[in-house]
Amino acid sequence: MPQYAPDLDLRDTALRYATEVHGSVKKRAAKALGLDYGMFRRFLKGGSASPEHRQSIRNALERAGYEIAKKHNIAHEIPVDVTRSMLTQLLQALDAYQGTAAAGQSN
Repeated sequence: MPQYAPDLDLRDTALRYATEVHGSVKKRAAKALGLDYGMFRRFLKGGSASPEHRQSIRNALERAGYEIAKKHNIAHEIPVDVTRSMLTQLLQALDAYQGTAAAGQSN
């Protein structure tokens, strides 16, 4: 069975829905959302599910009026020139690293 990275933002929203609307009764929450109980319970436990199941959970929660909040919001915008400078420095560092790694392998 393939391993999927957890979607903690979606899991937190689903848990919040189950708690606020259904008193933490996961079976009742799954039924109200129109989701398979076993799949929903496994998702709530670990936060991992196939992309298709995640999308069905996301759609069901949005239909129920629950917005999936992202915890990693950017507080302010970064100017394009600052971003360009950081990326240029990163590329230069990678080029230097790759150059020393290639020199070490050729000896």
